[in-house]
Amino acid sequence: MAKANKCDKRTTPINNKHFKPQTIIKCYQINLQHSKTATDNITELIEKEEIDMVFIQGPYTIHKRVVGITKR
Repeated sequence: MAKANKCDKRTTPINNKHFKPQTIIKCYQINLQHSKTATDNITELIEKEEIDMVFIQGPYTIHKRVVGITKR
């Protein structure tokens, strides 16, 4: 399976009225190398880890159409 790069942005709370609270965004970057198995694995990982955003290179395709990855 392809190795995913994980970035998890976390911030420390600041007790100052001029600062807005920040949101944690979980994102991954991965090259699936056109593999159906890697596509299935990243889909499971997205649901399990509750990942917000994934940057995908080389998705699994059939007849030049990306398959196995939903838009949600």
